[in-house]
Amino acid sequence: MKLLYATAIRNTELRNLTVSEIDFDYQQLFIRKGKFGKDRVVPIGKIASDVIREYMIHSRSKLCCDYKTRYLFISKNGHKLTRGNLIWIVKHQAKKAGLSENLTPHCLRHACATHMLRAGADIRYIQELLGHTSVATTQLYTRVVITDLKENYMRTHPRAIRK
Repeated sequence: MKLLYATAIRNTELRNLTVSEIDFDYQQLFIRKGKFGKDRVVPIGKIASDVIREYMIHSRSKLCCDYKTRYLFISKNGHKLTRGNLIWIVKHQAKKAGLSENLTPHCLRHACATHMLRAGADIRYIQELLGHTSVATTQLYTRVVITDLKENYMRTHPRAIRK
């Protein structure tokens, strides 16, 4: 879940991620053949990097029945995660954390982009992070942030301030 939120990668991209596609030194992932077959490099940050390293040392090694398994995240049987496995994990962890059980991997992708926009990230950087071909696709995420703009406007604009 931390990697999904930290990177805004897609469900499929996370499930297809291999051990060799993570670079701990540069704290980045190499996404091979993402949507529309596009490759991209995605930063992961220290927190997610540390969590992945711990997972690889303590958890993945116990799950890995077939040491030739190249996928980073594997099921309890040592196989590549399925779409359903990942959705179940996210929903289960959300419930344990007291969050909505309707949380999905895509919700974490959307939350990452929205939180970055709210914090002032340029939409072009978010477009690159999400792997969108067009900034128009990325702008769909800005609709959620318009409520922030309206609240800020009403609170600060001299002609809108209500006394």
